[in-house]
Amino acid sequence: MLAFWGTSVAREDDAERAVRAALDLVDGVQRLGEELGIPDLRARAGVLTGETSVGSGGNTTGLVIGDIVNTASRLQSIAEPGTVFVGDATRRLTEASIHFEDAGTHELKGKAAPVQVFRAVRVTAQRGGRGRQDGIEPPFVGRATDLRMLQDQLHETTRTRRARLVSIIAEAGHGKSRLAQELKHYVDGLAETYLWHEGRSPAYGDGVSFWAIGEMVRQRAGVAETDPPLVARTALRELAHEFATDDEETTWLTGYLSGLLGIDEMPAGDRSELFAALRTFFQRMAARAPVVLIFEDLHWADDGLIEFLDDLVSRSDRHPIAVVTLARPELLERHPEWGHSSAGSSVRLTPLGEGDMHDLVTGAVDRLDPSAASLIVSASAGVPLYAVEFLRTLVAEGSVARVGDRFQQTSPITDLSLPDSLHAIIAARLDRFPTHIQRVVQDASVLGQSFTEDWLIRTSGNDRAGEALSALVTSEVLRFDDDPRSPERGQYQFVQPTIREVAYGRLPKAERAERHLAIAEQFSQLEDPEFAAVVADHYLRALEAGAGDEALEAAHRSLVAAAQRAADLHAHAQVLGLARRALDLPGEPNQSILLLGAEAAADLADGEGAMTLAHAAVERAVDEQQRLHGARTLTRVLLATGQYGAAPAVLEAHWDPSRLDEPAMAWMGAEFARALMLANEHPRGAGIAEQVLSAAERSGDMALVTDAINTLGTTRGSASLYQGVALTAEAMSLAARFGSLSAQTRALNNGVVTGWWNGRISTEEDTIRFADRAALLGSQVFFGRSVYFIALIERDRGRFQEALEMLARVPDSFQSRDEAELERLLLMWALDGNDAHLAELVAVADARQSEIADDFQGLFLMKEFMAKSHFLAGDLEQAVEIALGIDFFGLPPEHVVEVPLLATLELRDTELLGRARNHLPVRAGTRMRSFDAVGEAIGRLLADDPAGPQAVLDAARLRAECDGPLAGHVLTATLGTVSDHPAVQEAATETERWFRETGGVGYLHRFAQAWRQRDREADAG
Repeated sequence: MLAFWGTSVAREDDAERAVRAALDLVDGVQRLGEELGIPDLRARAGVLTGETSVGSGGNTTGLVIGDIVNTASRLQSIAEPGTVFVGDATRRLTEASIHFEDAGTHELKGKAAPVQVFRAVRVTAQRGGRGRQDGIEPPFVGRATDLRMLQDQLHETTRTRRARLVSIIAEAGHGKSRLAQELKHYVDGLAETYLWHEGRSPAYGDGVSFWAIGEMVRQRAGVAETDPPLVARTALRELAHEFATDDEETTWLTGYLSGLLGIDEMPAGDRSELFAALRTFFQRMAARAPVVLIFEDLHWADDGLIEFLDDLVSRSDRHPIAVVTLARPELLERHPEWGHSSAGSSVRLTPLGEGDMHDLVTGAVDRLDPSAASLIVSASAGVPLYAVEFLRTLVAEGSVARVGDRFQQTSPITDLSLPDSLHAIIAARLDRFPTHIQRVVQDASVLGQSFTEDWLIRTSGNDRAGEALSALVTSEVLRFDDDPRSPERGQYQFVQPTIREVAYGRLPKAERAERHLAIAEQFSQLEDPEFAAVVADHYLRALEAGAGDEALEAAHRSLVAAAQRAADLHAHAQVLGLARRALDLPGEPNQSILLLGAEAAADLADGEGAMTLAHAAVERAVDEQQRLHGARTLTRVLLATGQYGAAPAVLEAHWDPSRLDEPAMAWMGAEFARALMLANEHPRGAGIAEQVLSAAERSGDMALVTDAINTLGTTRGSASLYQGVALTAEAMSLAARFGSLSAQTRALNNGVVTGWWNGRISTEEDTIRFADRAALLGSQVFFGRSVYFIALIERDRGRFQEALEMLARVPDSFQSRDEAELERLLLMWALDGNDAHLAELVAVADARQSEIADDFQGLFLMKEFMAKSHFLAGDLEQAVEIALGIDFFGLPPEHVVEVPLLATLELRDTELLGRARNHLPVRAGTRMRSFDAVGEAIGRLLADDPAGPQAVLDAARLRAECDGPLAGHVLTATLGTVSDHPAVQEAATETERWFRETGGVGYLHRFAQAWRQRDREADAG
């Protein structure tokens, strides 16, 4: 096989791409042999660089011809199987990024003089030498299978255009970062463009929320931490504009990216909206080119980042996004299933074998004594980092030195006393430095894994630190990042986290406390919310090291700031952790952190924790503002935990409409109106929402305006349908204009439910929009509800199997009232006619009622399901008793008004008809008019009006137009049980055919029995 680079368009890296391709080809053939069970299957390659004659301009044959072609063929022929040979010109052009070994001179046919040949060993840097390490760079050994798996996952992501997650788990020093580095080298050599991003989670206590994502955003936008806000804000807007679909989305993304980096306040909205913005950002990028996200040190990440990554992968099934996470095994203690989803895989790196370790050591240092190599391999216990640290110790001692571009042994090392642990290796190595350099290492270890020279000098007061840093880089204790594409450009980093841990551990406690306090105070002066968790962590570490009361007060203040920042990022687990740490500290915690913790616990479905923190916050309130805030938070917790009846009373004691010009009272009023709405006190809730709306319009608070109109639309809609429809539409419009996706989604949810008063079929378009918004938002609750609503529309159209499949997509988080499960049982009955499904449904709904006694919506829905199930099972008396005993909650009724009318018709019970018609709520809307028409038609039928049968058929058509064909056919089938009118029998035959075509076996069984009974009674009569 012959391949050429630069034959039509020459590029400066043609030679390098050719060698990379040859290495990949040789490796691929070897891999194929292993897969086919042919271990000796090998390929070999030769690469030369020079001039040749190509195409119509260079020769008349259209071929590539010249001496270089023949020489390359002969070079390939002398290469050993499984190797790549190159000429000297190729080596010189590519040695910045590829490691070569001298393969000697060879006589080649047609060449007068011997030719110098080199063997290409491995890629050591990105194209052009970017990212090359000048220190000891051991060969990549023992992980070839793992690298191939990563490469395969990358190509699978690109091929299927679906997100994938690869979790690399290993103890420190086993080669996680090196594996990611080799993948980066591989991607850099591919022809296809990949958008590469790297970020790490720093080891700051509970973690800094989304720090790794922030690094990736900075990297992509080219924003440095030191850039002025205006410069950073402009760069972020340009970045958002580059990938967004329109100006509205640009503004939306910019707000969240700016909030993520602490440049501006985080936009209003819950965590799902932040997730939606970040997810959309990466998905829009993936529409341009495959995206690679490398997350280092994920074991230090807070749960918010973990949950976001799971959200990103699970919701990007049409986007080529490869997520690679590197973590220590402790990650699995918190998240045992990490990396084991259908879109994920996990790799556990184990220690290398002796052979691989020997190749690593001897490949890093030339002419290493076999005895010294054996000692290092034995003491390293299969951990690559240990071996590298041994070699770096030898370099520090002078037994190993750089000769040209390679390291070589320069003096005997038989007398080297090798420590028996990595800690001892590193400690001994650090002790070889002068005292002033050791002090710089210790100062840096308190700062963190990475830091800038400016911050080191600022926090330590050591103006000579720069000289020491250069020496530490030369000695490979630190590395300096000058890659313009790196998120940590301009920063120093410890070569290994273990070095930092050892240096930190050797500091006396008193010195640790002093250093942590100095660093915390310096970071505090920045007043940058992005560093809030860093400040808090340094104060807490100072306390752990014995700092006094002043540090305790500062720790309480910093925990509040850190919790607020985490709350802005919707990192609920971190907020809750910080609140609990504040409670555990001596002294009185700030009320605001307890409020934040209570709301976070509610969002995490930790009802007990939420109530404990909320009550603690209310008890600690010292002024009116704190009491209002505490009451509002407690109400939110009650609503989040389904205690709707108790919620309004909490705010009742504080409600003062004369003070609505105060923002705290206005927002409390908005919460009060919502609580009343959920407690089924719609008229009063509407009145308070109107008052809040007036105050919000005066103040110009558009978020409050939108919130009040949203609540007002639902509360008004229960009494005045078209006011409710108009108000929810306006709430959605305002939310779109003022950038709140969560408010849009809430308005769509309310609008769809309000629209059901005109029938479910009429809301199909809005329901689909609701699903789209909910999916973009990432709210599991709203998405589950939208999917459930779509399933109901499918059912109403007689697409029972499709409805069942749609219900399978409802996430578990929507199962709070078991609505999806109960509907699934109804559909199972419809498809197979087994009444056991109905019995199970009644049992589940009946038991669920006792668990949600304070959830008025839930009770209403449970009884609706039970009434419908008893009717379908033929238990008409029980069905009617349940239906007529239901108090309307304000939700658009269906089964509670339909079932009594159907039972009336089937039983031909005039007295029951009166009760059923009196039970109908007096409301506007097509649905209630259709039920009125059913009641009137049944009355005419029972009065033996000759036009009665046709009137019921007309009502059935109206029901079909309103709520779908199923509703019309159920009424027609019920009519067929009592009337032998020719038009009725014709319609009943059509209904039977429809049920057969749609697979409605349950309905066929239910009404066929009644029809046969009717026929038997007619024959007997």
